[in-house]
Amino acid sequence: MTSSTAVNAGYWYCKGDLQPENIDSSIFTHLFAAFADVDPGTFNPRFPPGYETQFQSFAKTVKSINSDVKAILSIGGDTAPSIFATIASDSNYRKTFIDSSIDVARDFNYDGLSLNWQYPDQTTNLATLLTEWRAAVDKEAQLR
Repeated sequence: MTSSTAVNAGYWYCKGDLQPENIDSSIFTHLFAAFADVDPGTFNPRFPPGYETQFQSFAKTVKSINSDVKAILSIGGDTAPSIFATIASDSNYRKTFIDSSIDVARDFNYDGLSLNWQYPDQTTNLATLLTEWRAAVDKEAQLR
């Protein structure tokens, strides 16, 4: 593997002590902002209360040191498992989640999205969600 294809990724956990402005993004190729959660009423991603400003400025902040770093919004982690199972089970909920996650990523200059699904016992329809999400991301990227 050459250095141009190497990936050096890290996670910033919003509820930890490290603030985004204190991350040395020059040593990373990818930085994940963890974790946005999901509104159980709308199925839209949302930033945890009290951390909205950090998530909204995360990409700009880490790119101010390293313009080549890829800022990825990671959704899940602290989210209740039943929300993802519900989203994955219904085509309308999947579409809502997918479209709104892409909108949030674009609104706040994230380069990508990740799903932190930590519930191996609830994977029914996970593949469908991921397949549809990938197709929507690819389609949206072509429109830009």
